[in-house]
Amino acid sequence: MIQKKKDLRNRLLEYLAEEAGCQEMSDLPTSFWFPVACFIAGSVKAERFSAREWNEAVRYLTGENIRFASPVQAQKFLEVNKDNFHTDKKAGKRM
Repeated sequence: MIQKKKDLRNRLLEYLAEEAGCQEMSDLPTSFWFPVACFIAGSVKAERFSAREWNEAVRYLTGENIRFASPVQAQKFLEVNKDNFHTDKKAGKRM
């Protein structure tokens, strides 16, 4: 039996970067793009992406390893915390 390779891409992060107009996905956690990404995340139907993708997106955007049981919970977390997390890219520090 041939096994399919697991899709390791994160379609949610790709979607956020594309919708935000970011040149690079790595820009999303920065002080300018983080609130934009959270706003976009709040406007998408949560179930469009898997809980794994939402959890990975939260970890990527915030730098925190927080787990949510459902896409809706992760989405709400980003909406509520849009002003609380971002990376100062030049200093490489969490703000």
